[in-house]
Amino acid sequence: MPDFARRHIPGRRRWALKGIGSYGAGLAAFLNQTGEQVVEVCWPKRPAVRGERKTDMVDVIRAAEEALTTEHPIQPRLRGEREVLRVPLATRHGAVLASTAAISQLKSLIVSAPDELRAEL
Repeated sequence: MPDFARRHIPGRRRWALKGIGSYGAGLAAFLNQTGEQVVEVCWPKRPAVRGERKTDMVDVIRAAEEALTTEHPIQPRLRGEREVLRVPLATRHGAVLASTAAISQLKSLIVSAPDELRAEL
């Protein structure tokens, strides 16, 4: 991708990405490794007026304006030790939630089971 950008947009470039902490993390790391400048832009606020539509093109324009006009651009966090810690912690959190849900379902099954079955359980 940077080769494509260098051919079609020579000179300095600034990549404006949203979601760098999740879905855009890999793309941001790749662009940083190739020497590209990457900034994070905030998610756009939803329209105040009902009926005003959200479109990807409007989001792109807003992101570009924010990336070019902000005085203190948000720099993406580097992957590394933080990422190494985040993955097992997030996995453990998901496992705890799943375990809790399973225990709650089993308890509700026991409470609502017929007397004969409840005595066995």
